[in-house]
Amino acid sequence: MKKKIIGILVCMTLMIPALSVTAIANEPPTAPDIDGPTSGKPGVEYPYNLCSTDPDGDDIFYCIDWGDGSGEVCIGPYPSGVCPPPVSHTWSEQGIYIIKAKAKDTHDAESEWSTLEVTMPKSKRTPTTTTHGLFEAEMGRRGNSDPLVSLSGTYRLRDRFIVFGGTATSGDKTGRFRGAFRNNHFIIKTFIGGRNIVIFGRCVFDDTHTSFTGGWVGRGLPIRGWITGTLTPS
Repeated sequence: MKKKIIGILVCMTLMIPALSVTAIANEPPTAPDIDGPTSGKPGVEYPYNLCSTDPDGDDIFYCIDWGDGSGEVCIGPYPSGVCPPPVSHTWSEQGIYIIKAKAKDTHDAESEWSTLEVTMPKSKRTPTTTTHGLFEAEMGRRGNSDPLVSLSGTYRLRDRFIVFGGTATSGDKTGRFRGAFRNNHFIIKTFIGGRNIVIFGRCVFDDTHTSFTGGWVGRGLPIRGWITGTLTPS
């Protein structure tokens, strides 16, 4: 009897059709487009649009990292292909930031990261000098640390310019000089080796806008050099 029951069970097992399980692949959404300003000013809020589609038509979450250490923010879900409202952010400091964004469907399939570089440049510095004071500088040729000309005089602010002038000394000779700064660019009319020349240059000011260093080139002359100087408010 026992053998008969076992035989019946074996026959029933052979008669049951094999069951097959088919895995349904879930595709991740596309990497989202990031649309928004690529430069701005610290302390100002800027909006950014994100948009992605899901091959399976699943709803989508959007995650964004602003690149400033403030952490990742996720919003959603939103229907595939429907762009959510803009997401805004404010950078508090100057610098270059990389925005990263990805899309994730409701089954946790994630896209690759999209990136956008954003620059928060330095604000234009307003000179901290007073409206007038003493101007002193030394100029020399490139590759030679000995000064060719010493400049001593006064300066004053005029609109967007700092204008200056005074006495130029080159060896045992003296003459007059005058010039002007506009931002970090300058022009000076002076003399070198007894010749009156005009030079153009660029410089870098310190944080207090009272000292500077830079380089210059002579107009129409194959001569280049360095300059360093100070503005002393009075």
